[in-house]
Amino acid sequence: MQKLARAIVDCYGRYGIQVRCQRVDSLTGGDAVHLLRHLGRALGRHVTLCIVDWQIALPHAGPVFGCATGRSALLSRAGLEEEALMKEALHEVGHLLALDHCPGECVMSLSISVEQVKAKPSFLCTRCSALLESADLD
Repeated sequence: MQKLARAIVDCYGRYGIQVRCQRVDSLTGGDAVHLLRHLGRALGRHVTLCIVDWQIALPHAGPVFGCATGRSALLSRAGLEEEALMKEALHEVGHLLALDHCPGECVMSLSISVEQVKAKPSFLCTRCSALLESADLD
């Protein structure tokens, strides 16, 4: 978990955002929308990336690596090795900062397979970096 937190600081720290990483064992079920709603109520104003060991899914989309809404993001470790998990964590934190999927060579590019996660870089492209530089993140 420390490596993951360090990667988030390395990627996003210069934008002044602090993100808590938290492993969640107390919840069950794979409905990501339900889990995010629950986490949003439980975590309040903290920007938090919650990590679970089981597969999560979105209605009408099926299994996903992660998802984010508001100030909470959910990331599944299921099927991801450490490097891929780190990239998807950075991706979900980007969504917490209002970044959308990016068509460029960027950690914010959409990945629907483990191979795509492994192939994308672990950093933001210049376009996404510029968006964060000009954003009001408070």
